[in-house]
Amino acid sequence: MYSNQTPLTIVILTKNEESSIERVLRSIPDKYKTIVFDSFSTDRTVELAKAAGATVHQRVFDDYASQRNAALQLVETPWVLFLDADEHPNEAFWTDVGTVLIRNTEYAYKIPRRMHFMGKSLRFGRTSDSPIRMFKPSKGKYVGKIHESVVTDSPSFSLRGEVAHFSYDSLTDYFSKFNQYTSQIAERRVQEGRKVGTFGVLTRPMAEFIGRYILRGGFLDGYPGLCFAILSSMYCYVKYAKAYELQKR
Repeated sequence: MYSNQTPLTIVILTKNEESSIERVLRSIPDKYKTIVFDSFSTDRTVELAKAAGATVHQRVFDDYASQRNAALQLVETPWVLFLDADEHPNEAFWTDVGTVLIRNTEYAYKIPRRMHFMGKSLRFGRTSDSPIRMFKPSKGKYVGKIHESVVTDSPSFSLRGEVAHFSYDSLTDYFSKFNQYTSQIAERRVQEGRKVGTFGVLTRPMAEFIGRYILRGGFLDGYPGLCFAILSSMYCYVKYAKAYELQKR
């Protein structure tokens, strides 16, 4: 597995990820320590993680930033890399990680993610991003309850290679998360006092579709690109409609 001298710990947050946890764990080089930080899964996630050689810790989930910061307290190596259970880095990515560890800079690093949806790697329509995920534990912390991000004073650069992001296994999986996420975002907007009017509820979904499908070339990804642009527009509408409804109570 890994040496006590390993410079890097991989941290993976989980909750009922038995369908994907083995895929991401198999992609991690044996020389690195792996911590699976689980929110009391009720499926075989913990069993599969332990069988793959990962160290498992559990904590009741409250929000994503708190969960990641709690996991960060367990890291004893000079570097940490956060991955999600639905992510799969390629070999070029791990090669660049090794180079970073040898150089041992004071930088933070972004991971280049590309969404896979309906069996296709999407290349257009704003379906790739580069969140900061690799940094020295003493140099960063997470903020944000839903779309959490790292706050760090270190300059950030992007790692090479690519991380396939299997956000949704199917349309059924998409809609199973849809209601939860849109409700959380709507509640946060209202708590922060960010007002939503009927004009915004109606126009922002249209802008979302036009931006993804036409302006950012989502149509070049064929049917999956069209489907994802429609779903993103719907997602946009529902989160603003829910916020508007909460405001009126």
